[in-house]
Amino acid sequence: MNLHVIELINGAIVVADVEELEEEPSCFLKNCRELIDTDGTITFRKWPLYTDETGTLIYSNRILTISTPSDEVESLYKKSINS
Repeated sequence: MNLHVIELINGAIVVADVEELEEEPSCFLKNCRELIDTDGTITFRKWPLYTDETGTLIYSNRILTISTPSDEVESLYKKSINS
């Protein structure tokens, strides 16, 4: 699993298993979850909304940052995709 935290230009924070592609769209995101931080409590919701698909393609111009998740975020993410 190539797990990353992705900040999008719209302010959303998405955690996903990322496969980088050679052409645009530049990333395939698998098992996407949007990270929701409410007063320091982290929860996840399925992302993108309104679809049953578990993966999505995304263009590089929609991404601000890609980083490695903390141990806490990784643990909570894994629980969310296994529930």
